[in-house]
Amino acid sequence: MRNENGCPLQDKWQERSESAVELWFENSEWLFDSRSPSVGDLGCGNERLRDLVASPLGRSFTYQGYDLHPQSREVIKLDLRQDLPDREFDVVFALGLLEYLPDVEDFLTGLRRICPFAILSYVFLDSAEPLSEPEREERGWRNHYTRRKLEALCERAGWVAEGFVQVERGRTGIWLWRSVGR
Repeated sequence: MRNENGCPLQDKWQERSESAVELWFENSEWLFDSRSPSVGDLGCGNERLRDLVASPLGRSFTYQGYDLHPQSREVIKLDLRQDLPDREFDVVFALGLLEYLPDVEDFLTGLRRICPFAILSYVFLDSAEPLSEPEREERGWRNHYTRRKLEALCERAGWVAEGFVQVERGRTGIWLWRSVGR
């Protein structure tokens, strides 16, 4: 399967996942203390994030993936449009998920209950190479935010940006968010 530019979709997801893990490692000094971090992966797909975290971390950690359509026995089936995991994590990744949610602000508010740090990606409407709303809707995306609008939603839900990178030729943003007053 290829994207609209003829590039394999796997490459896009690999770039997004690698950039997200790198952003987390570059901005998380607490990561390097002696404890074993817990990682939640919402909308985990094939769990590619597990190996990307394991390699540079070089020590034990707990990982749990959640997806509406689990691709392995270890993944917990969960409809993230309605529910969140019933446990806490040190950090939660939600890559390629927000576009599908009908109420992003409600999701972001609930996310604060389960983690102090979240790494979120979003293909924003005002990117360097934007997709039109009809193109976004063809992909099943439920919302159409500019970068600033999404950041305002996150801030209103109680998050502060600790880091940001753009991938996929500037189309997708990845943020490291810290929960305020958790």
